[in-house]
Amino acid sequence: MAYLIKGAHVYNPDDLGVQDVLVINDKIAAVGKDLTVVLPELETVDASDKILTPGFIDQHIHVTGGGGEGGPRSRTPEIVLSELISCGTTSLVGVSGTDSVTRSLPNLLAKVQALTEEGVTAWMYTSNYSYPPTTLTGSVKNDLLMVHEVLGVKIALGDHRSSFPTTQNVLDLLT
Repeated sequence: MAYLIKGAHVYNPDDLGVQDVLVINDKIAAVGKDLTVVLPELETVDASDKILTPGFIDQHIHVTGGGGEGGPRSRTPEIVLSELISCGTTSLVGVSGTDSVTRSLPNLLAKVQALTEEGVTAWMYTSNYSYPPTTLTGSVKNDLLMVHEVLGVKIALGDHRSSFPTTQNVLDLLT
């Protein structure tokens, strides 16, 4: 599929001004002023008065919701794709928060996979605030090697809700 986005104010992240952008098979093929393109099934999109940027990356987002410290009423809902898209987020790393009981790692993995199927690029960190770490497979090492969505491990070090791991605990985790 090919798209010609006409008249967008383009940032890449430099300000390129008003440009046309040709996208072919989900790849940017050309950027320029007043592009003229003839392709079968070309769809032209009028982006006048719109801003076009690369997608943003959210490196720490509670995709399954957060909160809960103040009881069930303080829980926040899961994120939905439209919320991500509305602010330009196209890639993310999902994390678990303090609530590791009702918002489990399998739930986080499923949400990351669902968001990926919906069209954003999503990964996750294994564990949550606790030490020793909570994992999907029994160890951080196995999570990193066996679950391609897992990029790293999350533990809380300085937060008042932390398990307060020792320096040696953290060094052991890093190895």
